[in-house]
Amino acid sequence: MKAICYIDSDNSEAKKILPILDYLSEDENLTIMSRKAYGDFWNNVNWKEVCLRNNIIPVFSKSHSGTKNSTDMKLVIDAHTDLLQNNCIEVFVIFSNDSDFIPISMEIQYYGKEVWIVGHKNNVSKSLLKLCNKFIDIDLGNIHNNITKKLNDNLNLIFNGDKKNIRLSVIRMLPQFTSGDLNPKLFGYSKFIS
Repeated sequence: MKAICYIDSDNSEAKKILPILDYLSEDENLTIMSRKAYGDFWNNVNWKEVCLRNNIIPVFSKSHSGTKNSTDMKLVIDAHTDLLQNNCIEVFVIFSNDSDFIPISMEIQYYGKEVWIVGHKNNVSKSLLKLCNKFIDIDLGNIHNNITKKLNDNLNLIFNGDKKNIRLSVIRMLPQFTSGDLNPKLFGYSKFIS
């Protein structure tokens, strides 16, 4: 499915964005057509780096009244424009916890599209949570990275330095196998599937 990601930098941590974008592409099979981050990027070096390294379009939004709603308004305007002009987009992914995005989410769904919210599980607006088609906890990226690191650390034991032979006795001892938590699709090792 084709998707566009809208990142509210006021409500999202820069370091958590890349793992989620990877998860959306690899595990959710989304083809991300555009990635846009909204906020005041003059003083935020972290967001500048994340945008440059990950092909995220930074959309500068400076509040003249001292409130952060100008960022939300710019995001909503762009999402509505994309909704009307890009008929091929099936999923609108909004990185935020704000209830400010309820009206645009309803509008997107009225046009037969899906709204996915990426945010903090404990801070997301309950109304937004009920409305969205799918919610993804932004901390999922950290969990995924930790599992991948543990598995990669254990691969040296499994393969014993030789990619042709697998030591079954070691595999049976690994927590990923004994607990049933290993999803071979996440790690790309086709030998684990069989």
